[in-house]
Amino acid sequence: MNSKDLLRITSRTFALGIERLPRILCDATTIAYLLLRVSDYLEDNEEMETSEKVTLLNLWINILREEENVETLTSRLTNADTSNPDAIVAQHSKEILLHLHSLPYAVQEIIIRHVINSTQGMARWTKQGPNVNDEKDLEIIDKNVACVIIEPVQGEAGVIYPENSFLKKVRDRCTETGALLIFDEIQTGFGRTGFMFAMDRFMVVPDILLLAKALGGGMPLGAFISSKEIMSVLISNPVLGHITTFGGHPVSCAAGLAALNVIIDGHFVETCSSKSALFRKELKHSIISEVRGEGLLLAVRVENPAYIPYIIEHAPDCGLILDYFLFCADAFRIAPPLIISEGEIIEACSRLKNLLDNAVINVSNK
Repeated sequence: MNSKDLLRITSRTFALGIERLPRILCDATTIAYLLLRVSDYLEDNEEMETSEKVTLLNLWINILREEENVETLTSRLTNADTSNPDAIVAQHSKEILLHLHSLPYAVQEIIIRHVINSTQGMARWTKQGPNVNDEKDLEIIDKNVACVIIEPVQGEAGVIYPENSFLKKVRDRCTETGALLIFDEIQTGFGRTGFMFAMDRFMVVPDILLLAKALGGGMPLGAFISSKEIMSVLISNPVLGHITTFGGHPVSCAAGLAALNVIIDGHFVETCSSKSALFRKELKHSIISEVRGEGLLLAVRVENPAYIPYIIEHAPDCGLILDYFLFCADAFRIAPPLIISEGEIIEACSRLKNLLDNAVINVSNK
């Protein structure tokens, strides 16, 4: 038996584990499709050793409650009708997602990243991060899609701005198909991009707006904002199923209101763009290939990704706080408080350029 045969049999045994787990409400056809996708992914993954793949799949063997003939199971799953897999997964995805929490974390990762998210009509995961300006992706939004969740400016992808009216086209597509458009402005809200909200720059209104971070002025506070029509859906099914113990806490709300008044009265949104321009003017260095972004959310791209860890790890020694991006390996983040002064910007850029000089010396010599 070769390694591929072993993976096939093990993955189908893995299917038995899913099927026999209590509260997993999906039929054998769905299980067959999901597990074949997992198996295909693992077979194509050249970074993992065969022994690692088998070990991962064998996690499920421990879930089995009783012995069952693998040959019979394999035959039953192989003969299942998977001619329309997207429809099958769409039919059962709600139940699968509802009960993912009962599965081992390693298995949740596989199912979410490499099975459910790779299915057409559902959210997708890519190692490179989202390509917000790919208009071909608009075709994925059809009548089977409940909602589209998107950042108006892609933060963790390295401050990527939509181009060619892409957000407007997403809005039109969602309106056409009946999908809800949800904007995540948790990073970009409250002046960070030079507008009170990033969506104001693009003149696109979502069905739902998500806010947090700056909303609370340092206190824990988040917001789910929508119309009365949409919010009323959360009243029932289940009753009281969408409430929080500390939601709307008066101390957090008071802090949020105070922070909003400071932003408005201090005209910090209006001065954000000029401060951004000063950063761009001062940040000139041989290893900087691009400064992306507007306002005070900037991505500084360098010619060699190997510089990034050195720059971020040594920034505190220079009195600076910089950060990584989750999905952009060749850039670091600059996101100072909106109250930063022009003098502080000039001083920070001077220190940063010295840090870049040290990065070139120390990283290049390794």
